[in-house]
Amino acid sequence: MDCLAFSITYRLASETRKKVLNLFSHKNPNPDGISKLKIISLVINESLRLYPLMIGIIRKVDKEVGLGHLILLPNLHFYISNLALHHDPQIWGEVVHKFKSDRFSQGIAKTANDYNGASFFPFGIGPQTCVGMNLALTQVKIALSMILQRDGSSLPSTSSPPF
Repeated sequence: MDCLAFSITYRLASETRKKVLNLFSHKNPNPDGISKLKIISLVINESLRLYPLMIGIIRKVDKEVGLGHLILLPNLHFYISNLALHHDPQIWGEVVHKFKSDRFSQGIAKTANDYNGASFFPFGIGPQTCVGMNLALTQVKIALSMILQRDGSSLPSTSSPPF
């Protein structure tokens, strides 16, 4: 996961570090504490939206199905670009390219300007969602917690991007 955008926002990094230190002090993160770090989940989701692990998924149609005005025939392979969906201003608003971790504060389903909650799928969607998703997210939460616990001196001092 690319956390460049997180490191750009000093206020967010500083606030997250304080919460991590309040929960764990300088001890190893534990499951109870990790589940209380909502702010890290918000940061991870926004990072995954801006910088997805995969740029799309391919699905095969098993039986004829209608999709809006289209009819998809059996054995058709189609590509769903989550990169395009994750950067669509109609779904995410005019500030689609800006890192806004609070975008996910109401939950993933209520985040986007759509009604089905299927505009954010960094680990796939449906029955073929990555089986390692929960493990990966937990590992990232632990890693970020440990980084923030041990090194506050490298937090950025500005809120403007370095590029």
